[in-house]
Amino acid sequence: MTQQRTFLRRLGHWVCVAPATLLCGDSLVNEDKTPLASLREDASRDGLCYLQLVRVVSDDLYLARVAPSPDELSADALTAFLTEEQLRFAFPWDCRLHGKSPSRILTLLCGHAARLLPARQTLPPPAQEALPTETEIEEEELVTLGHVVVSQACLASHFGQQGAAKTGNTNDARVHVQQSLLLAVLHTLTSPMRHASEAHKTLLEARCTLIDKVRQWQKQTRQRVVNAVPFFDAQTHHLSWQLSLVIPQFLVGSSLPVSSSL
Repeated sequence: MTQQRTFLRRLGHWVCVAPATLLCGDSLVNEDKTPLASLREDASRDGLCYLQLVRVVSDDLYLARVAPSPDELSADALTAFLTEEQLRFAFPWDCRLHGKSPSRILTLLCGHAARLLPARQTLPPPAQEALPTETEIEEEELVTLGHVVVSQACLASHFGQQGAAKTGNTNDARVHVQQSLLLAVLHTLTSPMRHASEAHKTLLEARCTLIDKVRQWQKQTRQRVVNAVPFFDAQTHHLSWQLSLVIPQFLVGSSLPVSSSL
């Protein structure tokens, strides 16, 4: 079966419309504890957001500008990391959608995503090319990177994007869990960028690039790199998760010191 073309090949740098639910809805606070709007609140309207590709981060991760209207993409856009899976719901903003109601557009976007899904399925690899099990992989020395705190809602949304492992293979399920946790870490690091200073934004981008390298390495080795511990957040009165990360020694650079918190 032919694999579906990537978002970059399908739509490239066209201005696109997508459901607002692609954006993280977690509320934020600044340094003096003043509440801030979530990325979804800032960059969407009537259940829709508009986006334009900035660059490709990896084979299935993109950095995009996002805004509540096409006109605001050039001047007041925010930035977000979006996966290939999420971008199935994006569609070019052109005359085919102009004049339609937001609810009608959302219906069309969901139908568009559903039509793309079957084309993304691939046949399982031959038995002789099966990926090695965890016991067959020589484990790399891992070092502590730090931790981030994410909400239950944010974590749940990323598990939905990854798709449940249905093969019955325990190793596949473990990879699914680890990849979902790493996506939650990426979005948590991305959210503060729009309010950060240039120096802090540069640091956050470097950390996001590092986490994406860890994602690619984890897919190949299947080693555990994230440990998730639930706790009740007394400030928000919601269940939250502390995600602690360890990464292979060879990925640690002098420009990104190890710390207790990312």
